[in-house]
Amino acid sequence: MTFQPVVAWWVFLLLAGLTLILRMFTLYRVLVVVGKGSQRKVVLRWSLLTLVIVCLFAAAARPGVEGDKHVSDQSVAAAAAAGRNVNVFFVVDRSLNSKAEDYGNNQFRMAGIRADMQSIVDQYPSGRFSITSFATKARVDWPLSDDVWSLRALLKGYSAYQSDFDSVYQVDVGAADEQLKRQLELAHRQYPGSSNVVFYLGEGAGVSKRSATKFDIPAGLIAGGAVLGYGTTGGGRVASRLAANGEMSYFPDASGGQFLSVLDETSLKVVAGQLKLPYYHRSPGDSTATIVPAIDAKASAERQQVSLPGERIEFYWIFTAIAMLLLGYELFAMAREYRVSRMTKVRGA
Repeated sequence: MTFQPVVAWWVFLLLAGLTLILRMFTLYRVLVVVGKGSQRKVVLRWSLLTLVIVCLFAAAARPGVEGDKHVSDQSVAAAAAAGRNVNVFFVVDRSLNSKAEDYGNNQFRMAGIRADMQSIVDQYPSGRFSITSFATKARVDWPLSDDVWSLRALLKGYSAYQSDFDSVYQVDVGAADEQLKRQLELAHRQYPGSSNVVFYLGEGAGVSKRSATKFDIPAGLIAGGAVLGYGTTGGGRVASRLAANGEMSYFPDASGGQFLSVLDETSLKVVAGQLKLPYYHRSPGDSTATIVPAIDAKASAERQQVSLPGERIEFYWIFTAIAMLLLGYELFAMAREYRVSRMTKVRGA
């Protein structure tokens, strides 16, 4: 049995400890308030809710059983290139620039970014995926996982950050450098023999006044990928909010005129050079089959005779199912108590 928690172990244990303290304090307060005749019922309800929390923590720890490891050769490395042992890392610009309406028929750039991400996921049906987003700073939206079903649900509503307009002048196109580097190194250790593929999706932050962080990824961590650009050099209006009458308002520039976010391909090509990946401009209807790379042959050859992990069987769903059943009973008990309370008040009246 192995565990792959959704957060770092120290964060996981800290949250578990704080939750335990809060639950014990809650039990103490409840026992002080209720009479002795009701203590048994209260403790039972408290225990059920506590068990729900325990199950959720157990699920978050992602228990599972690793399959038997096996030794790879060049043919297995080639299989990795076919998508059966690939780690796909998305680096996504979610700044206000991605809300510019110059993609296709006045669509948000994010519509193109979202469509390409969904299509790339289809290109690697057995891959593992991670999403790191950025604007002024970077964060991990989706840690490396092979849970494609949940990932597809996330991508359906994936959108730009909600932020102040001034943030467009502080976008850092290289903000994800440290996060990406850390994840690539972790994947290299956790899945020996696998190939890391990186897709950077953005618009270059042409109006940003901030000096861009340089991507400095150690050689050998990236086996392929692409830098993808969205929008036009003419620029597009950046949506502010949708009014109650259905009309869209747009951000003005510093002088009060119409602000336009322009595609900065120069900046994107610099990023492509730093990551040693090709650059592609994207338009509606473009196939992702042309940008999904063949895994570098040299990188594949270097992975001959390495030990690869087998398929992992996860058990988190068992604990989430138990938690849902217990929550269902708790909701039923609450509804019953509410009904009895209402009837008692009516009779008293």
